[in-house]
Amino acid sequence: MILRREPKAVVSSTWPDLDLHRAAVKKACEAAGIRPMMMEQLQDGDANAVARALRQVEDAQLYIGLFGYRYGRLPEGGQASVIEMVFDWALGREMDRLVFVIDMDHLLRFAQVEASERAQERLDLLKERARRPDNSKCQAFDSVAGLRRQVQDALQEHLAQQAQRDRLLQDAQTMRQLFDRHADEPSRTMLLNALRRRPAEDPAAPG
Repeated sequence: MILRREPKAVVSSTWPDLDLHRAAVKKACEAAGIRPMMMEQLQDGDANAVARALRQVEDAQLYIGLFGYRYGRLPEGGQASVIEMVFDWALGREMDRLVFVIDMDHLLRFAQVEASERAQERLDLLKERARRPDNSKCQAFDSVAGLRRQVQDALQEHLAQQAQRDRLLQDAQTMRQLFDRHADEPSRTMLLNALRRRPAEDPAAPG
């Protein structure tokens, strides 16, 4: 039997510009039975913020990225903002990734937009990478309520795909147990040859 811990999702974005959106994502995760790791405690000036963010990514099974109009701060001596580093860590771990990018029609407050032209350029490049189908599943959101519905739907799909992967893994483990207990050497050879000839099944696209 496969024993799976409570699933965890790291929720990455700038704040407080997307504070209402983060709250909506938190509620959507909790409703789906997924523990959200919100990262609000990683405040500016915290020397351990980057290391703590990395630990959260390593402890999570799912990445949820929200991208608005702020690139975010660069830690002292860093070459990228924390939100870009978190995205790259999630990408490197090949964990499932859900990305939500603000739509042009979304109503904004002035403070939600970073004034730096260089920051906007870097943010555009990050969004472009995040939108690539091989990097993540990406949607645009135009309101807080709409984002919550989109996240809820995406999480249900993610959980269904994970359940299918678990069933396939459980079936494989069961076959292995039967194989080890009952098959004689000629039968094992025949079964192994048959399994090698079967096409690989991919229950869900990566990321």
